[in-house]
Amino acid sequence: MDPLLDRIAERRGVLAEQAQRLTKELAQVQAELERIATAGQVVTPVAGRTR
Repeated sequence: MDPLLDRIAERRGVLAEQAQRLTKELAQVQAELERIATAGQVVTPVAGRTR
């Protein structure tokens, strides 16, 4: 196979793995946000303040 096509295929695989990982992480964050909201623990940040 062409070296360029090999690199493209390899990169595509890496990006597919990253997409799967990020999708899983997003689902975990959404679940955590839902848990916090359900528990009534939502905190509104004050403008101009950081932790």
